[in-house]
Amino acid sequence: MPLAEYSPQQAQEKLRDLNGTLVEFPLNFLCKANLTPGITSKEGLVPNAVFT
Repeated sequence: MPLAEYSPQQAQEKLRDLNGTLVEFPLNFLCKANLTPGITSKEGLVPNAVFT
């Protein structure tokens, strides 16, 4: 249960203590990018299982 539902007063106090800038989290950042190394590179010669 979210804090705002069972204790709205405490949630507002915590929000007042926050500092900084609110940014949107990029969920799909680089989702379509091909991040595999080229076959001619030294990393491309090593099996993918090594990097996981």
